[in-house]
Order: sequence, then structure tokens, then C-alpha cells
Amino acid sequence: MLKSISLKNFKSFDDASVRIESPFVLLVGANGSGKSNLLDAIRFLQGCARDMSIADVLSGRTEGGKEVWSGIRGGPLEATRNGSGVFTIETEWGDSNETVAHTIACATTGQPHLERESLSAPGVSELELFNTHGASLKSAKGEQAGGAMNVAIKRASGKGSSVSKKYSASRSLLNQVENDSSCHPSVYTESRALVERLRGATFLNIAPQVMRDYVPKHQSEQLDWQGENLSAVLWKLCQDRETRDELVDWLSELLAPELADIAFAETDFNDVMVALVERGGKRVSAKSLSDGTLRFLGELVALRTARPGTLLLLEEIENGLHPRRAELIVEMFDRLTAERGIQVLATTHSPVVLDALSPKARQNAIIFARDPDSMGTVMRRLGDLLDFDTLYERKGIDYMMRTGWLERAI
Repeated sequence: MLKSISLKNFKSFDDASVRIESPFVLLVGANGSGKSNLLDAIRFLQGCARDMSIADVLSGRTEGGKEVWSGIRGGPLEATRNGSGVFTIETEWGDSNETVAHTIACATTGQPHLERESLSAPGVSELELFNTHGASLKSAKGEQAGGAMNVAIKRASGKGSSVSKKYSASRSLLNQVENDSSCHPSVYTESRALVERLRGATFLNIAPQVMRDYVPKHQSEQLDWQGENLSAVLWKLCQDRETRDELVDWLSELLAPELADIAFAETDFNDVMVALVERGGKRVSAKSLSDGTLRFLGELVALRTARPGTLLLLEEIENGLHPRRAELIVEMFDRLTAERGIQVLATTHSPVVLDALSPKARQNAIIFARDPDSMGTVMRRLGDLLDFDTLYERKGIDYMMRTGWLERAI
């Protein structure tokens, strides 16, 4: 689970930090306040974990004429705040038993490259696992001639606390550190564990327009980021009657017409399309389902098929849903994140959605705003705002959002 994030000179952030204390966290704030920039920071880390160069992570990458990575919005020119030239992202990951802390700073002037990076795991070792600016490097810290980077790495055993290695400054060290006998084994294992965690993060952008056609049955393991394979994944889930009944129950709470079942149209070529069966027998195929229904189905199936430990990120979870269904969407995310051991960070502009949260989840929601002096993004848990609970009880969240109290309270 992502436990904290600190951003310095990244996009709209000057220097801001926040702890993340729940598996389901809503990000709240006006348009342009910085919510999407936080998600961009996590996406940047994911690109680094995919072993791309810093330049490709920021600008995008194509292979064989096809885009395989779209880059970070604004590219290297807008990755740093006010042309500072270097941004820093610090994160903590793990659970109550074990935490790993990662820091990466990247320069965007000229050819984007690694400025500094470190990894530590207090639960595994009292020493840093690796650090490009470790004390043992003395004057040989930072980027060297030819684009190399000296790195102090925790030693396996023997005299001294670290061993010096040389790696490329063009990309993150997470994929470069080796399973070397001179280095402590936790250096490699913790680096790989963080790489897998970041690679597994899923940025959902459910697109109803791509969910309305037949899908090959073999595309049924996990929902893709736009939900294009929805029918195939649903088909596999519904082979289990108990799971099928659970999905029908969720949909019955959403839809105005009473729902009896989920059915599938199949072709001779092993393609499948989902249809909802109303009371009375009427079948409504994916071709005719509303955007809101398909979006809800996509989010529900994404939660049901995400692997334990997955981080899901999405924007405006209430899109396409009637305000009276806010409690349903909140219940779905709250329950399934806990049941399946996954984490969700999602933006919202809806006071109705915030109102539907449990008191604890509401306190763990994060408000984003711009500092009136620096115009940099600041962020804070709602529960950390002075008098939040008292005013919420007296006036309600709609008043607090409508009057700008939340932004002023930061």
C-alpha cells in the first residue's frame, strides 16, 4: 500500500507531503488544484519501474511506429515547477509490518536524467539499501563523466557498511541494481518488490464506447485500463454462480429496472458480449447499456479482478452516476478494497460522494488547493484540518466545498 508521498518542484507542487492512511482514498479539490498532478507523479514512478529512460518516461515512447507509453502530461518542459530544472518524488510503501522508502530526483534540463536516488527498508535493515549520495562516496557523489552514476550499496558482509557500484544516470536504479554477491540480498529483493508493485499499478480510464462489442473469451483474466474486454472478464466471473449473484446484486442497486440476471451472447468464434436481463425477460446488450451502467460495471469488475496489493487510480468515480447512487459507489469501493487487499486513489468533485463516506474514510480524504502566495499545490487529510469534524456536523460537506472553507482551512 502507498503510505505517503512527498513532491518537491513537481509540476504544480512546490514542497508538499501527505500521509495516506486508508485503502480507499478520495482526492478532493477545485479544477487545476493539483489532484491529477499527484496521479502523474505515481505514473512517472511506474514508467521508471518499466525500465524506460527518464527521457522516455517524461516524453513518451514508440516502438514500431506504435505508442507504447504516452509520457507525462506536459513532458519534460512542464515536469518541474517554475523552471526549477529538478523535481523530487519521495514515497513510502508497505504495511504495518514492513515499509520501504524510495526517493528519486530527476533533472529535466538538457537530456532528462537521474539526479539522485535512494532506497531504504527500515524493517529489513538499519542502513540504506542504496544511495547515489551515500556518505561513503565522499566527493564521487552524483553524475560522473559519461553519464555514469556512482552508488553506495549496502554490503553483504565484512568490513565497511557499503560497496560502491557504477550505473547509468539515464534511468532509475530500481531496475539496474543486480543480484550481486558483494551486496546485501535485500538490495535486490526490495528493489524488485517495489518494481513489481509500481508496474502493477493500474490507471483506470473506463471508456464505455470501447465496451460495446464482442470480445474474445481468452481476454478474460483482468480488466484492461479502458475496460475494452469487459464482456470476456464478466463471462469468466459469471461461471461461478455465487459471483454471478453478487454482481447481479450490485447492479440491482444501481439500475432503475429490476434486474434478474446477467446473460451472454456468444459466437462460433468464441467471442462473447454481455447482456443484462430485466425482470420479465427483456435482454439489454452492451450495445444498448448506458454509459453510466458500463462505467459502473467496469469499476466493479476492475475491483473484483485486481490482484491483491494492486494500486488502482482513477478520476471522478461519480461520472455518469445519479447522485442518489453515491452511497452505492462508496460502499462498493470501501468494501472491495478491504476484502481484496487492494488500494484505490480516486478524484471526485462531488460533495454527495464525500457525504456518503464513513467518518473514518472522510477524515482520510485529501484536499488539494493552491497556496495564495506561492500558487503551489498544498494537500492535507481532511481529518487534519482544524475544526473539520465540528463544522461538518454543523454545516455539512456541501457548505464546506461551496464556500471554499476546505481550501482556506489548509
